[in-house]
Amino acid sequence: TISSCNNLMASLLSDGNLVEIEGRARYFLARFKEYNQEQLAFWILPIMQCVLNLMTPFDNWRDATTLTGEVIVEDEFLQTWERTHALKGATLTLKLMLAYHFRCYDVAEQALKEFESSAAEKVMRVHYSYYSHHFFAGMTCIALFRETQKKMYLRKARSHKKHLLKLRSIKCPNSEPLLLVLLAEELSLTSGDLSRYEAAVETAAEACTKARLMQHTGLVYERAGFIHAERKNTEKAEKCFDRAMSLYRDEWGSQGKSDWLCQERQQVLNRVRRPTKMWGLQIEVRQTSSEGEHFY
Repeated sequence: TISSCNNLMASLLSDGNLVEIEGRARYFLARFKEYNQEQLAFWILPIMQCVLNLMTPFDNWRDATTLTGEVIVEDEFLQTWERTHALKGATLTLKLMLAYHFRCYDVAEQALKEFESSAAEKVMRVHYSYYSHHFFAGMTCIALFRETQKKMYLRKARSHKKHLLKLRSIKCPNSEPLLLVLLAEELSLTSGDLSRYEAAVETAAEACTKARLMQHTGLVYERAGFIHAERKNTEKAEKCFDRAMSLYRDEWGSQGKSDWLCQERQQVLNRVRRPTKMWGLQIEVRQTSSEGEHFY
């Protein structure tokens, strides 16, 4: 049971193809049923539900952040396994990942607070998903800083970055490319030099591609798309969005995430291109600028 759970969790966090992960999860669940060990399947259920949420288009994308669906009901599951700290910590990390992906930062922040206030935080320090937790926590805090301009979020993001630096120093797998993604996102806040940010994006994307981290490569280009849209550079934004959607859909297997980004992309680019009235005339705002409207 532990071996199968580790196999699935490691595959999910290292950006294995979601269709293949779902197939393996269903295989393991069938074997548990065959050998009358269904009570042990709880280790696999949140992983499978997370995968299904990422693969499925939702009418309301906020629903995608709740681990409720075919295999579990989130509230009941967390209540039942409240004292199984490693399982709770892993489940909250998955919820944090979903909430960040679908831009429900309030949900992500709540999952982060629950994680940090429970015994799961200490247990997960020796868990292989710890690097992924700090990555999505850091990205969430940067997003919250963008929304609120509260410096406490920037301080928290840098605290999570320090954890990734420590994990890199002990050769934790995948910590290096994830750290580069987080550094690029931080640079988008602190550097007015767009060329420095673009160089950081390419470095992070190259590292993630080399490590076969398709989810994270997609995130690099997704974030770059929104940054370019802020600066009214629609041509670069469209290229980045197209690359991200292709990675999500064709490489990672997340049709849900690809569909979500397609909708968000259209809304953002429409705002950039909306007609602006000037001296009784209408002109289309679509120029390249060093500064622009803040979207994400």
